Amino acid sequence: MAARASRADAGLGAHLLRREARAVLVALRAAVQQLKDRILFGSDYPLITPDRWLKDFEEAGFKDSVKPLILKQNAMRLLGLS
Repeated sequence: MAARASRADAGLGAHLLRREARAVLVALRAAVQQLKDRILFGSDYPLITPDRWLKDFEEAGFKDSVKPLILKQNAMRLLGLS
């Protein structure tokens, strides 16, 4: 009986984690839309490789109009290269 309860608890925990992750992604998309001119690309290398970051970034579902700002244009403007 205890083993069954543990599996149920683990399943519920995983479900809550997925639900929380979805909520965080929705909030992140809204924040990115509001702050799109103030966000810069960063990979957290070597913990997260640029390729992995870019793959996750592409899969996150941000608007196409925001992507070039984050990946290049904001940094160029900040560095006076535009």
